[in-house]
Amino acid sequence: MVFPRRPCLRLAPFLALAFLAALGAWAEAPAPTATATATVQAAWKAGDSRALKVSQYRSRSRQDKVLSSSSGQYDVDITVKEQDGDGYLLEWRYSNVKSANSAGNALADRIAGLSEGLTASYRTAPDGAFDRLENWEEIQARLFKAVDLILEETGAGANPQVTAALAQVKGIYRTRQSIEQLALKEVQLFHALYGGEYTLGDPLTLDTQLANFIGGDPFPAVLSYEMTDYSPDAGTCRIKIEQVVDAEAARTNIRDFLARTAKALGKAEPTEADIPQIAIKDLTEFSVDLRLGWITRVVQVREVRSADMVQVDRMEIEGQ
Repeated sequence: MVFPRRPCLRLAPFLALAFLAALGAWAEAPAPTATATATVQAAWKAGDSRALKVSQYRSRSRQDKVLSSSSGQYDVDITVKEQDGDGYLLEWRYSNVKSANSAGNALADRIAGLSEGLTASYRTAPDGAFDRLENWEEIQARLFKAVDLILEETGAGANPQVTAALAQVKGIYRTRQSIEQLALKEVQLFHALYGGEYTLGDPLTLDTQLANFIGGDPFPAVLSYEMTDYSPDAGTCRIKIEQVVDAEAARTNIRDFLARTAKALGKAEPTEADIPQIAIKDLTEFSVDLRLGWITRVVQVREVRSADMVQVDRMEIEGQ
């Protein structure tokens, strides 16, 4: 769960990083035809389970000088609750939620604690591709409670500008689709490969569009898929995905968002000079057990460059 800082037009690069860091959507991979191919699909039955550990790290730097860093981790238990002709019903349960930088910070501990024991109930297609989140309103309520905690514990509720800014945060999480893509980005990432057929040593590149939950047009992007290792005897493979967001479209969407934020806060709209250039690139590598139909490891590194600032987010999901 990521909550942006108080909007400030002079810190436009920070705002760009904060919101675009949450950006995420995957296009379905078309099925290439070749001999050395592997199809990633579920092979589960009701009652199956999987234990995972999720680790996250974020750093922000300017001109190679680290300005801030944070990390955290939590455990996940995935349980297959139902299986039928329409697909699967799964539960993704959070536990042992820890932030490396929360020691002594009661508010950070309380916000992290809101995720403890939280269970995302969602459905997939028969091949394991993510379909929809069932209990999105419950998860939305937890997110809103975290925002309210910030207002309550920091006294920010007395500042109408901060209140307006956090109201915009709530607005971003107003729909099931935004909850699925932003609050459950780890779940989306874990299921990103399912339903696709991948060819060894034959990269596939395609254009796609990413949902824009801060308002405005979608973000055009280019996706590149490649199976880098395949062992038919062991029933395993490795797949790499690169994603690059169109820089000019990202800049336009940020400009529109900052203009709306300025209006809500009673500030002057940003000039063209206030709008940073944006570069967003993801590199994600997957290890797959094709026989059991489980992803065994995912490592994603996202780099967001905004003016002279760089934010790097690393996420690792690994079976225990």
